[in-house]
Amino acid sequence: MLSPKDSGAEIGEPNPLFDKEQPGSVRAVIGNLSGDVAAAPSPPVEDPNAGQKMGHFKYGTSFSVPNTKETAKDEGNNSSTRTSGFKAWVSKHPFMFAGLAVLGVLGLLAVIIVPSVCGTIGCKIKKDGAHEDPPGSLRVMVRFTQADATVKQLLPLLSKYFNSSKFNSSGLEVLQFDSPEMLKQVKKLLQDRYSAILDLLVDDFVMRISPTINGGTRQNSTSPPSTGDQSSGTTPGGNSTGRRLQVTDKYPYDDTVSDPLETQMWHLEAVSAAQAWAVTRGVKEVIVAVMDTGIDIDHTDLNESIWRNVKEIPNNGIDDDGNGYIDDYMGYDFAGPCSVDWRSSIPPPAPPLPSPPPVPRPPSPRPPPRRLRSLLQSRSQPLRPPPTRPLPSPPSPAPSPPVPVDRINQQGRCGADANPRPDASDTGHGTHVAGLVAAVRGNGQGGSGLAPRIKVMALKVADPTGAFYASNVMAAYDYALRMGAHVVSNSFGPLRPNFNPNDYDKADDAKKYRLYERAVQPLAQKGVLLVAAAGNENGNLDDLRKVNMNYLPCTLDLPNVLCVAASSPDGRLWSETQWNQQVGTNYGKMSVDIAAPGSRILSTLPGNRYDLKTGSSMATPLVSAAAALVLSVLGSSDGNYFQASRVKTILLETGDTRPGLEVGSQRTLNAARAVQSAAALSISGAFLLAPMIVNVSAVSGALVRAYSEEYYRVSATARDTLQAAPTTSLTPSPALSIAGLTPMAIAARSASSQFRGFKIVGNDVVVAVRAKVLLTTRGSYTLNLYTTAPLPRVSLTLGQRQVSWNATSTRNMYQAVVSVNTVPGWYEFELLYGNGGNEGIDLNWLRPGQTAYGPLPEDWIFTASMAPATPLPYVPRDLPSATNSPASEVAVSPGGWQVLWSTMSPPPPDSDIPINSVADPAGARVFNPTFLASLSNPLQYFPYSVFVDELNFLNNVTMVTALAGGGVDPRQADARVVSAAASGPVYGIATTYIQSPVDAPLTVAFRVTCVQCSLYIDGVLFHETIDTSITPGSANPPPVSTRITPCITLDPVRTNNTVRPATRPRHALQVRFAARTRVPAAGLLVQQAACVPGQALPTTFANVRDIAAPGPWYQAAGASAPSSPGSIQCDMWDYEVIGQAGYMGLGSIPRPEDFPPAARFRLPNSRASITPCSPFGAFCPARLNFTTRPAVFQSLGYGDTNPYSSQSRAPNTTSLAGNYRQILAVEWHGVGAWTRLQLVDGSAALPPDGSAVVIDGSFFAPAP
Repeated sequence: MLSPKDSGAEIGEPNPLFDKEQPGSVRAVIGNLSGDVAAAPSPPVEDPNAGQKMGHFKYGTSFSVPNTKETAKDEGNNSSTRTSGFKAWVSKHPFMFAGLAVLGVLGLLAVIIVPSVCGTIGCKIKKDGAHEDPPGSLRVMVRFTQADATVKQLLPLLSKYFNSSKFNSSGLEVLQFDSPEMLKQVKKLLQDRYSAILDLLVDDFVMRISPTINGGTRQNSTSPPSTGDQSSGTTPGGNSTGRRLQVTDKYPYDDTVSDPLETQMWHLEAVSAAQAWAVTRGVKEVIVAVMDTGIDIDHTDLNESIWRNVKEIPNNGIDDDGNGYIDDYMGYDFAGPCSVDWRSSIPPPAPPLPSPPPVPRPPSPRPPPRRLRSLLQSRSQPLRPPPTRPLPSPPSPAPSPPVPVDRINQQGRCGADANPRPDASDTGHGTHVAGLVAAVRGNGQGGSGLAPRIKVMALKVADPTGAFYASNVMAAYDYALRMGAHVVSNSFGPLRPNFNPNDYDKADDAKKYRLYERAVQPLAQKGVLLVAAAGNENGNLDDLRKVNMNYLPCTLDLPNVLCVAASSPDGRLWSETQWNQQVGTNYGKMSVDIAAPGSRILSTLPGNRYDLKTGSSMATPLVSAAAALVLSVLGSSDGNYFQASRVKTILLETGDTRPGLEVGSQRTLNAARAVQSAAALSISGAFLLAPMIVNVSAVSGALVRAYSEEYYRVSATARDTLQAAPTTSLTPSPALSIAGLTPMAIAARSASSQFRGFKIVGNDVVVAVRAKVLLTTRGSYTLNLYTTAPLPRVSLTLGQRQVSWNATSTRNMYQAVVSVNTVPGWYEFELLYGNGGNEGIDLNWLRPGQTAYGPLPEDWIFTASMAPATPLPYVPRDLPSATNSPASEVAVSPGGWQVLWSTMSPPPPDSDIPINSVADPAGARVFNPTFLASLSNPLQYFPYSVFVDELNFLNNVTMVTALAGGGVDPRQADARVVSAAASGPVYGIATTYIQSPVDAPLTVAFRVTCVQCSLYIDGVLFHETIDTSITPGSANPPPVSTRITPCITLDPVRTNNTVRPATRPRHALQVRFAARTRVPAAGLLVQQAACVPGQALPTTFANVRDIAAPGPWYQAAGASAPSSPGSIQCDMWDYEVIGQAGYMGLGSIPRPEDFPPAARFRLPNSRASITPCSPFGAFCPARLNFTTRPAVFQSLGYGDTNPYSSQSRAPNTTSLAGNYRQILAVEWHGVGAWTRLQLVDGSAALPPDGSAVVIDGSFFAPAP
């Protein structure tokens, strides 16, 4: 073991051996002082620990260790001569030599292997802020439930062994010690004696900057040309006179002029900064506290934006404003330049820098040593006002032996002080963040912050190692609150997220959470917004919360905390590969609120430089700056800039919508819309609506003038909460939520102002009424709501804003004002209603320029498909004609309906009736409102299929006959099918395809006559005929009714060449129906008519066939000859083109016209063979040696899971009466070397030789 002499250092000097210790552990290096050290010449010094070993802790803390063994004598001291040389040393230390040799070999191997491994699989690199674990802290944070209790009061005898600082805002008390043993003793006493009032007892811990990528595509940082003398790094403010400085109110630059680097700041355009600046560039009264690694307050783009404490005289050594901090004129450094400042002594002060002759002032008291100073530079007793007369300087302390100091310490500085500049080891993180918030604009240099006119409060909380000790963070929170910050920006997080915690980790994290909660709660109560970074570990913070861990302060569950992820220029969350590793922002729909630009962001760096950084640390200050702009507008009328909740709501509701973005709002920051919304709210009290980012007309194949409805069943807890909500409240209950729920039913509602007659009611039922609203007039809209339901059970979200209602003088009537700036624009509408009592809701609008309330025009409200019409993969564009087909196969009509149907047999007497049943045990008709929606299941099986020209069933007789194949000629009806249909009840799906008959959008309405039916266009429900007054199980069925649907616009925006009918989009029109065929009232009639814009619904209707489009079937000119040779067209694509198909699912088969197949041929083929190809595994399309995977795929799916014989879900009985032709499409995936596909006609037996059946006319498929 080495003594100080062995290591080449004198006692009391910094020991290089200590400097080699890894930060993150506190290790004692024991030196034997009785051996060689005793012989070393040194001045006589009185040593109270004489005869004891000394344990020297790093950074100068030491404690005595009792001697337990006499000093060992050197075995060679009695020899007159000493053996020297390498061989002698080896012979004397053979085991040590062997160990060193092994270590050398291992080191050589590491040098050879590690680079190649890292180059192949990647090695973890140390990024910005990714330091080693910092030294352990000798601080502890305490909080009592009794507000006036302090540790010094409770433990007065031990109070001289620690320093105490209490923050009045949160009640937190920070204790700092010189001895770890004393720290443990105080903690034990507090736990043993005062546990009843002990709210928190937390050891100091370390936060850090989440790993940030420095630089990017720029090779070098940028320094703009200087236009004058630069700051020489003097004291804050550049003032050494000790006078109180004046702060000008006038902005010194023309900030309507852009700066040179703005063109390289893509983030400004991404958040619409120019449009935001048209409203405001911020006001100097708004303060953003940046808690970070320090800020270069002398930077030419930042100095003007730095907040000044005008009540403080800089550099006079006096706490002029009595806030407990000396000379905090331009912020404060809570961490100091020492790695662990509370365990270092203050070195002698450095000589002052040259400066103008100071104005004579009274001498100031010399601050005590750091280890005797409290965190606030004041004692724990109440603060006193500044002295009114000079105080005498205290006598100089007696000389003492020198104490080792931290090597990282800058000369003349150690401990908390009033200089918030970054340390020499800093990479510029804090300066970069500050520039994004408020770099000045218009000075002709550098770039601009998003809020160039607001002020930045510089709060340094990181030491030179990058460690953010929680005690410093807590002190900075208290300072920001007391000194008037309106927004706090935190671009840091935990030392490392723990996704696999044990019980100790969870308990420890819970204490840390409570600590942050206690510190931030006062900010929330005052209305200070805290914006926190989500971090850059590329992880889902929701997973962290699932294991009861947190990512502080981001995951604090407080109303003033806003958690921010980083986004890329494409609007997605930032993620990329660096050094063979995937890096990116953290995310989480339950944990993260919003995203903002964070990839390769250009901003300020110390020394008047600029460069790129990447991470959520960059996104956070952009949101902080946007919040400052919003506050600048909101507080313009009354000077109230403490509006955290309102600002948070505005930022989240006005962002650009990004469907699927894994943050809670699914939005990215839009500063312009947020500021515009604040302006509308400030001027007229109106909420500015945020439009959708897509043009609904352009992306939708069908627009229906109607609302859609979805019904949800909430939990018992939510039900009880809704019922218990106070009826006098004007805000929605938190229990009025459908997040995570699956709808149990859907419906459609006409575009009117009345919402009544809901399909399902109940105390545990919530209905969501939705639409896309097209607003074409700019200005303010007043909404008038009338309902007898309590408002906690009603929530309206319009244009991404939750509408806030105001009571009127009329009972049960409420009003709200919204503002529209973007026109024409599409806005989302969602009304949530807990319809426990089935009360009605009336919603009327007062539009700009109107004098009376009324409903919105019908052509302003739509339910949209939000997707274009999907091309049919198996259907040729052109039908068979005389030029390519026999006369009997020529198409005479592209239309007709395919009706898939089934009967509902009564369930056994001892069984429960399913909710979607259409029969009770007695066979009576059950009109269940959810039944037709249940037919959406793609695996729904229908045993019967029939084709009809029109849905024109006037009564039960015509319906039964048509379903049996006698729709065209009753004599063709199958007697067995007639018997099945007549037994009833029946239900089914009728499908046809429609398109515009001309090259223009088609707007059409339908007249529907039925007992119970629903209509869908491209999968969008737009009409239902359901009599909800009928009791399920009633023997008296509802009467047949005739209704007219809302108008539907097909293909409102044409994007392709649609001159030829064959190239126009085709839309699936589907009618779902149920009828009791034993009674005459079983009609089903569907007709269509064109809608005329600006006019009422049409009154004259025609057949649907007039707008029919080719589908998977058509009507031919004549009957097919049984003996005519048929064929099957085979088209083949590679998986790289169509993608893999899942088991029991379909692949993405393209249309041959759109993507030519790799091979195509027809069957049967004279060259086909059932023998394997040669060589094995080869594909032989000319020889019919096809193979398949265990499951065969067909357009209607399969019912069983037998891997060798799959029963199709296609109907067992199909009627093609009326000369209809239907395409048979078989998808065959995974063609291999050994398996074969056989198509077996349902009426034919499997051939005994195992070969496929002969394909004749019944399998006919038209030529492409």
